[in-house]
Amino acid sequence: MTAGAFRLIGPQYQPLINAIKRAQAAESVSLDLHSVQDSLDALIERGKELKAEMEDIVAPALLTHAIVLYVRASSSSSERFKVGFEGAFSPEQRDAHNVIVRLRDKCVAHFGEDNGNWNSEKLLYIENGESNSLNFVHKRTHVDFYVVMIMKNLLETAIPSVIDRRARAIDKVDEEIQKLSAADASQLLSVPFEESSFFKSKGLGERFWDSDSYSSTVKVRI
Repeated sequence: MTAGAFRLIGPQYQPLINAIKRAQAAESVSLDLHSVQDSLDALIERGKELKAEMEDIVAPALLTHAIVLYVRASSSSSERFKVGFEGAFSPEQRDAHNVIVRLRDKCVAHFGEDNGNWNSEKLLYIENGESNSLNFVHKRTHVDFYVVMIMKNLLETAIPSVIDRRARAIDKVDEEIQKLSAADASQLLSVPFEESSFFKSKGLGERFWDSDSYSSTVKVRI
C-alpha cells in the first residue's frame, strides 16, 4: 500500500498520503524508542556482569546508542514526519528532554566540553625541578546513570504517547481509504509486497505470512 499510494496523483489524495506517512513515522519512532529502552535496560540489568576489560567499551556504547536514537526519534527529517511525542511531557520532562538533546548535540554526536561535565581536556605545564614538561590531562564520562534515569523517565511517557498516535494514524488511513472510488482503491493496492526482495532473504514463502511480526533486524557481515 505504501508504494501504491504514490501512484495516486492529485491534491485530493494528499490526505491519504499524509495519513500513511504519519502512520509509518509513528511506527518508525516506536521502533527507535523501544531500541532505546532495550539499551538502557541492558545497561542497568547486565552492566554489573560485564568483565572489567569490556566495561569501558560496552557500557558507553549502549548509552551512546540510546542517546542518539532517542534524539533521532524526536527530530524531523525529509524521510520521516515528526511524531511530536514531546507534547505529552510535563514541563519538568520537557526540560529533561532538552538536556538529552543538548547532550547529544554538544557532547555525543560532536565534541564539546559541556562545562567540563562530559568531556574535558587540558594541556598542563608541569614544573618539576629541572625536568619541566608539557602533558595532557583529560576526563571522559563513559556512563552517567543520572542521564540513564532521566531517559527511563522520559520513555515512560514517550512510548505510550507514540503508540496512541500510531493507533490514531492508522484509523485515519482507514478513514481515507473508505473515501476512495473502486478504481482508486484498486490503484492503491496495485503494488504487491515481495517479502523476499524486501528482506533480501530467500525461502520465506508462506512462513512470512503466517507470522504476526513482520520485522527483521539485518546483520551485515563484511
